[in-house]
Amino acid sequence: MLFQNIEQYSGAYVRVFDRQKQLVFEQQGYKSNWDGKYQKSKKTLPAGPYYYIVQLNDGSAARTGWLYITY
Repeated sequence: MLFQNIEQYSGAYVRVFDRQKQLVFEQQGYKSNWDGKYQKSKKTLPAGPYYYIVQLNDGSAARTGWLYITY
């Protein structure tokens, strides 16, 4: 699970970027279903760090940080 309890925010907007600032995943109404694959091609992303931005759309500031894919 990428973000705990995010299903409580039906309008949550999640974006994940690689180190080259390329968008690899985005979803409005995120439901903890990202599998670590590049959204457009469904290819498995390489192990390493990825930057995320989560907007809960509840008036709070966006949450940002790093996640790491490991195999």
